[in-house]
Amino acid sequence: MVAFEERFQNAYIEIDSNSNIEPMLELLKDELPKISGDNFNYVMLYFERILSEYTLNKNLWELYVAYTDEMCKPKEIRMSIYEKATKNCASEKSFWLGYLFEMEKNEEAGEKI
Repeated sequence: MVAFEERFQNAYIEIDSNSNIEPMLELLKDELPKISGDNFNYVMLYFERILSEYTLNKNLWELYVAYTDEMCKPKEIRMSIYEKATKNCASEKSFWLGYLFEMEKNEEAGEKI
């Protein structure tokens, strides 16, 4: 875990210095299977940290949503992440479809859908 945290911090610094988010995306793609296990909240903190500054980055949201779909059990958290993704990347159809599917799966009221 320490090695990941160091690499995350280095990628975060690199974004600040040259505005290139690609190293961060690659780090997250490569390391997610290794660090996640049953610890969704741990990984969620990293996503929330980077998304707090790069809220409009579609690729980062895609990675977060895909990870959430695969690893997150509480429906409230999945719904919240889809809500944030659709709010910040409103033109992205895949987020809206996923959000609607999630609402349907969780039997949300028809008025909300």
